[in-house]
Amino acid sequence: MIRFLFILSAALLVGCDSHNGIVRTAKVDRIIDYRCIEESLRSIQAVSNIEYAFMSGNQDMTEEMKHVFAQHRYHYTIGDINSFVSVLTNNSGSEVILFTTRNMWPPSQETVNTIRPVMDNIQVAISECCGVENFTTLVVEKCIEVQCNK
Repeated sequence: MIRFLFILSAALLVGCDSHNGIVRTAKVDRIIDYRCIEESLRSIQAVSNIEYAFMSGNQDMTEEMKHVFAQHRYHYTIGDINSFVSVLTNNSGSEVILFTTRNMWPPSQETVNTIRPVMDNIQVAISECCGVENFTTLVVEKCIEVQCNK
């Protein structure tokens, strides 16, 4: 019976994905054009392999409606590091989320040290390309199971 309970609890723990890594969020009090995010990413030399995905909302939305009530996600790489920028929009504004996470175990410290300066550059580019003054001051960073030195 004890062996059965041990196997069951191990299986349940493995089935639960915890996300570890760096998450930065910024709330903007206006709707930003999600397409300026791609322009921001393309302006950063270290960023490559940019892919866009329309994550939620009605797929039949017109281009104008895609700016509102939707989630847009850009996947990009820095070397072999996978990272993302999501833009969530609704009628009260936009939320921009930059993140690099891994399931079940944290990314290496080397990954953290590589990605954070690039995230800083992306934030500056978003401010410039999307016309959001002082975007970097709106950003809140959370480091989950990783060491982020300021």
